[in-house]
Amino acid sequence: MKDVSDTTFCVIDGGQFVELAVRLARSVKRVLFQCSIDQPYKKVNEASVGDLPGVEVIDPEVNDFWTLKKQIDCFVFPDCAHAGVQNELVAQGFQVWGSRNGVNLELQRIKFKKVLLDLGLHVGPYRVCNGLTELRAWLRDKKDQYIKISRFRGNTETRHWIDQRESGHILDEFAVTFGPVAEDVRFLVEEAIPTKIEWGLDTYFSGGKFPSFVAHGPEIKDKCYAGSIVAWRELPDPVKEVAEAMIPVLADANYANFISMEIRIAEDGTPYFTDPTCRFATPAGEPQLELYKNLPEIILAGAHGECIDPICSHNFAVQAVMDHSGPEEDWRRIVIPEGVRQWVKLYSACQIEGDLYAIPSFPHSCDSIGSVLGLGDTMEEAIEHLKANAKALKDQPVHIHVETLVEALKEIEEAEAKGVEFSEQPMPEPESVVSGE
Repeated sequence: MKDVSDTTFCVIDGGQFVELAVRLARSVKRVLFQCSIDQPYKKVNEASVGDLPGVEVIDPEVNDFWTLKKQIDCFVFPDCAHAGVQNELVAQGFQVWGSRNGVNLELQRIKFKKVLLDLGLHVGPYRVCNGLTELRAWLRDKKDQYIKISRFRGNTETRHWIDQRESGHILDEFAVTFGPVAEDVRFLVEEAIPTKIEWGLDTYFSGGKFPSFVAHGPEIKDKCYAGSIVAWRELPDPVKEVAEAMIPVLADANYANFISMEIRIAEDGTPYFTDPTCRFATPAGEPQLELYKNLPEIILAGAHGECIDPICSHNFAVQAVMDHSGPEEDWRRIVIPEGVRQWVKLYSACQIEGDLYAIPSFPHSCDSIGSVLGLGDTMEEAIEHLKANAKALKDQPVHIHVETLVEALKEIEEAEAKGVEFSEQPMPEPESVVSGE
């Protein structure tokens, strides 16, 4: 296996995780990037994604990675896509960092329930509804449910059903979205699990195992994340129970990628593995770009079927999602001071004449254009680092959800009170996040 400083990596991604290519470019010989959105009529938007310092964009109009494959030492697929391409590259003898068939754990949600049951893990009450008519009938008198679909998540993500009065419009939206095939769609309806503790294990898996040190902690959906690096043996028992049960499943898929596990922990300590993220997660993934000093070595070793432990720069990481005030269909410009750029992670980004842009017209295009990080050897240091980085962007047309870390710290307090230990170190008071603002 080559030294990473002498290797060429090729990142194939839809654009959301382009910052992984930027991170690799700091340490390796060469980084190629191909936007994997494949349509017969291309847009300049697609060709521009990844046009960032240190990254070479492969223009699909002129070329693609297949003609360059003999120059590439490691193919990197951070998202849950292209399992067939990954398997073909492996069959041809190339080294691949990717989820391979493990993507189905995330994309085929009904089958995922069967996997959990076969492993003897706890599964909350759920119902599969075949078509919109059956879904309407099932939900008519139900409260506090979660509606999910498999495969066609480009049409809709998880929707929270409060009750018929508050959420009936969701089904009307589905009727429009799915049109004449609405009766062919299979819906998964999950009953809410009564708990305030929603924990995440955020790490990677390769060579048939997890590393000896991992990140874990709470995420406030689409707002923020707080993570602590701990030794595997120090993971909370409910989290470890789920992760260890999944090892043979991931190993059988020859999985070699980042992974996040969303686990709800009930009042009696029972863990419910609700959602696997079989890819680079966001939030929770971006901090790993900076937490692991040896990230390129981790990926290269994983592509060769090995798992090496991370060399961590800090013990704690926090992340706040950043929304831009501009219309999501526009090219949204942001100016980031040089000393802060490393700590700001953008989606579907490019750089033009020194200016950074979040590029529109992607499936993930929304108010959020990325996030801001903070790292530290204490949680207080990590929060202060995040606040300083956010302050450096105060004149930009963005809102960074730093204030939501109050909720994350409160969740940590509640979890630790119930025996789910986040860290041996004391945590700052939640209100300290917004003090002095």
